[in-house]
Amino acid sequence: MSRARILVVENEDVITLDIEHHLTSFGYDVVGIANSGARAIEKCSELRPDLVLMDIVIKGRMDGIQTAAQMRSRQDVPVVFLTAHSDRLTVERAGEAAPHGYLLKPFRPDELRAAIEVALVKHRMERKVRESRQWLEKTLHCIGDGVIATDQGGCIRFMNPSAESTLGRSRHDVIGLTLKEVFAPRDERSGALLADPVETALRTREVATLERDAIVVRPDGRTVPVDDSAAPILDDDGSVMGAVLVFRDITDRRNADQALRESEERFHSAFEHAAIGMALVSLQGQFLQVNESASRILGHSREQLLQGNLLAAGHPEDASGLREDMHLIWNGRMPTVQVEQRFPGRDGAMVWTQLSVSPVRDAHARPLYFIVQIQDITARKNAEAQLAHLANHDPLTGLPNRNALSELLANAISSSERHRHRLAVVFLDLDGFKLVNDTLGHDAGDHLLRVISERLRSQLRGSDLVARLGGDEFVLVLPEISHAEDAGRVVQKCIRTIAAPSITTVMN
Repeated sequence: MSRARILVVENEDVITLDIEHHLTSFGYDVVGIANSGARAIEKCSELRPDLVLMDIVIKGRMDGIQTAAQMRSRQDVPVVFLTAHSDRLTVERAGEAAPHGYLLKPFRPDELRAAIEVALVKHRMERKVRESRQWLEKTLHCIGDGVIATDQGGCIRFMNPSAESTLGRSRHDVIGLTLKEVFAPRDERSGALLADPVETALRTREVATLERDAIVVRPDGRTVPVDDSAAPILDDDGSVMGAVLVFRDITDRRNADQALRESEERFHSAFEHAAIGMALVSLQGQFLQVNESASRILGHSREQLLQGNLLAAGHPEDASGLREDMHLIWNGRMPTVQVEQRFPGRDGAMVWTQLSVSPVRDAHARPLYFIVQIQDITARKNAEAQLAHLANHDPLTGLPNRNALSELLANAISSSERHRHRLAVVFLDLDGFKLVNDTLGHDAGDHLLRVISERLRSQLRGSDLVARLGGDEFVLVLPEISHAEDAGRVVQKCIRTIAAPSITTVMN
């Protein structure tokens, strides 16, 4: 199989180089690079790539979605979007461009490769289906089936151009000959002559059909696989006037069947060996088929998953949103959705996943089932939670920092005004703290700050707040106090507990 030729459309040079490196290592040919819509359309028309990797945010008047739509209107090329945007509006707009994939940044190399392979397989399947449909339409409107009409003695009276082409005989040469002399079907395996369908129809006065795996041999020696049916032609009195044989060359159909089987095998292989989880899910959410990656990510065997339901398997808080999104896809209001869903793993720990759900529809655009891509994003979610914590908490004491204090204090003031309660805000500054750092070292100073933080927390209610502004400065927020003196008593308690000796070991 030839190497897939890929056009990369990306706004950032560093990312472009990274993508180009991965594509080359995967065995693909990067035939072009563009960073604007106009340049991308020009290169796509010139280079005729097998697939386009398209960033949504690019240079120029058109974004990636508009560029992809113009490409699709000009030529048949699959597009996979690479973007950091997963909001519903962007996804809906992207769906209008009929992409073959939607991959969120940052992504792993194996995710990129899986998205490309699935897109290429999907595009090849669509092309084969489209070619098969076009062939069938031309057959019905332009060629038609072969038709031979005989008299009651089995002699040929008529043969249409399609029959001429199939049998390799001119109608002028066969008129008056018996059907056996022109159309003598044989068993494809044994070569034995089969019953004459016209003779059978004339004798039984019923429709007769050929056995399976029948062939006819042309004068040039070429064998043609055919199927046919013959029916008697009756006059108004019910007397047999002759018979009509309708047959077709099924070579193309066999080839199409073989191509479809090969396409299904390729899809099955891509499905089974995809690095991301893949599942086929019924319209009610029942698992119909899952690959090994899905089993690994979700922490359950295939047998266990196939007995379960996607909507019931996840965290209850996530199920309603997924159910609503699947309903929107079912009704055709959204082409695809991407949602984050939690699943309990085998060890009980929650596994964060990103689900990409797309419908598979029949010829009448009615949904048959869903195809779901499952990516494990647990590490990303944990990293996000850790970053969020670090952004709002002092790493030394674990107390809320200046950034978090602003929001927490605003909420406390709002609550105090709403419930007509008093609120006290206390600023604390440690006397002589610099001396500790200068004489005993910063390790001792850090230890002292941690001790003081714990002592302050021990003197406050659950509704109270202590935050560290930085250095030796702290802030207490005391909501729901009755009198100003109450705040004073709390402050005195804090001062007394801070003043208590603190013992630490100082190492040289």
